[in-house]
Amino acid sequence: MTQRSPTAQRRRLGRLLRELRERAHISGDNAAAAVDRSASWISRIESGQTALRQRELRDLLVLYRADNPETQLELERLAAAGRQQGWWNEYAEAMSPKLMRFVGLESDATSIFTFQDRIFPGLLQTTAYMQALHALSVPEAGKELVDARIRIRQKRQKLLDSDEPPHFIAIIDEAVLKRDIGGREVMRDQLRHLLQVARQGLVELRILSFANLTMPLHSFIMLHFEADPPAVFVDTLSGGFLEEGDTIVREYQPVAEHLLQIALATDESRKIIQRAINDLS
Repeated sequence: MTQRSPTAQRRRLGRLLRELRERAHISGDNAAAAVDRSASWISRIESGQTALRQRELRDLLVLYRADNPETQLELERLAAAGRQQGWWNEYAEAMSPKLMRFVGLESDATSIFTFQDRIFPGLLQTTAYMQALHALSVPEAGKELVDARIRIRQKRQKLLDSDEPPHFIAIIDEAVLKRDIGGREVMRDQLRHLLQVARQGLVELRILSFANLTMPLHSFIMLHFEADPPAVFVDTLSGGFLEEGDTIVREYQPVAEHLLQIALATDESRKIIQRAINDLS
């Protein structure tokens, strides 16, 4: 998959630099001292939180004795790409840092798995549903902030219609189909939109029916990448939290597999959605 996200580029660069440092048997503290930086700077670079200038990169490569020309060129390319800005940077005032990083990673994911037990997935929401949802969840927010958050979600949705869309699996609790957000017309249009994107093959849509009770869960989104560690995002009122790497996915992957086992098949899920539409007609 073609790399499109500066966030993902910085993340990949950081991972490769950490591997080079560890291969050279240099601690983070010693690396920081050698290039006249703090240990926290090394940590931010290796976690992909901070962009890296070419001169800084060259200093680290000399320190790590990374003299392979192909490796150097690849890392320089990643560093240059990582200094760019994604479209989400325009909305920094409307997004928490964790959400900004998540959006940057989401745009580069090869597969997305989400479980939602209260609202429809953001990538599948209609504009009217977004507006109604924001009116309920953040009634104190000003119109400018709400409009910005809606534009962010609309821009995120373009990912599904891109030249290289991720494999997207969405499992939605049946209760979400019944929860009145915005009134009958908004809900009916939202449900019709779900059927449309499912029929277009943009999402593998599965409903977790009332008959399949499971352990108490919270909604989450799991991202997988072609060559980088996975990530899990849990949205919260404070902006959400993002966990990255194999450890966190070892906790969530069995949950995702269990949900896939007990959720309705796609054909049956579409029938459930159609019945919900009929109930609103």
